[in-house]
Amino acid sequence: MKKFGFIKKPPYICIKLKKNKVMSEKINELTPEQEKLMHQIKDEYIDLFNKTKEIDKPAFEKGIKWVYEVLMETKMPEIVYCDSWYEALEKIAIQQIKDREVDHILDDHNITYNGQDLIETDGTIIEEFQSVVKEVIKSEFSNYSSYLNSYSNFGWVAFYDFFNRIDILDDNNFEEYKNLIRAGAFQVYEYDTHVFAVKPPLYIHKNEAGELSSIEGKAFAWEDGWGFYFINGFNVSKELFEKLYNDEYTTEEFFREENEEVKSAVISFFQEKYGDEGVYRFFEKNLSLVDTYVDKKDPKYLEGTTNGMNIGVYSLFKGSIDNEDIAYVRCYCPSTDRMFFLGVEPTQTNAKDAIASLFQVPTILKDKIQSVSRQGEKFSIKFDNETNEKIKDGTYTKKDLSEYTSISGDEYFSLMEYEY
Repeated sequence: MKKFGFIKKPPYICIKLKKNKVMSEKINELTPEQEKLMHQIKDEYIDLFNKTKEIDKPAFEKGIKWVYEVLMETKMPEIVYCDSWYEALEKIAIQQIKDREVDHILDDHNITYNGQDLIETDGTIIEEFQSVVKEVIKSEFSNYSSYLNSYSNFGWVAFYDFFNRIDILDDNNFEEYKNLIRAGAFQVYEYDTHVFAVKPPLYIHKNEAGELSSIEGKAFAWEDGWGFYFINGFNVSKELFEKLYNDEYTTEEFFREENEEVKSAVISFFQEKYGDEGVYRFFEKNLSLVDTYVDKKDPKYLEGTTNGMNIGVYSLFKGSIDNEDIAYVRCYCPSTDRMFFLGVEPTQTNAKDAIASLFQVPTILKDKIQSVSRQGEKFSIKFDNETNEKIKDGTYTKKDLSEYTSISGDEYFSLMEYEY
């Protein structure tokens, strides 16, 4: 019997232009009809994302047959439909147990297989099986197909579908692939002899920005309750969500957390559930507002941001926890308006210098900076051409570039151009 293993991936699908379409005929401007069609296709795929609740099995099976038999020139696999993501992983575990021929389990127990579970004579599901399920969930969870599931491929498929409908494409492969993706399998695991297809979740909750998000429970889940917690597009653990939901999360836990994205998700939860007042109350026993600095930027530097009133507002908070001095700068992400509390040294006395202290540069290059841009916790520095050449040709040694320093708030904001 052939082993239950991963299949080889099919060749890339090359999207072809119609033979009579040449690059000199590229579209420079859409007609009113094409503009209307573009928006119709966008809405069509958004509806597919939001409203599809079942897999179109005939379309999916036709697509899998095309992938296996035409693209990979191999036998059509058995398709196993699953009502939830967990059920798929459990069925994969069952199939692996059967194909591995785990003699030590079969010999030690009088076991039967009922098509769903491996069962002992007394009717209990064996512990070994449960341990294999956990092993499979851990090892196989991320091994889902990147090209057979619907949801993560809708974007680019919709893009090419537009060109297909205005008669620019001429490729039967794309039509086959498009129909497979539109069949609605939420997640797909593919092996040499089996394909496991997961139906869409029972519900999907998103915020106004279209990010997965819910402060009431799982952001998306299936009928069996298996699902995932998200806050403004960030996946949080069940343990963290339940602490937040039950008001059991403490400031001590917040200040010990090293992941800024987790901390931002915590703040977002309180902000959405209780408003800014709730965020303040969460911190008030440990932190006090010391200073606020407002850096209002030229509109040309706000392109690509939310243009929100919080952009460029920095507030320094100081306090103590477990008799240890702490200090944080509250600021807002210009592209999402999410609130962040960034740790700084407790010696900081004003918000302007405090936020600038997070920017570090090799001391030898401090006076060579022409401008600074910031994206989250990452900085981009623009030097003059002479300095760039010296960095490239090795004029500055590793030791030269290993000694870092910060700059003052006045210097920082005079150099800052873009924040994203």
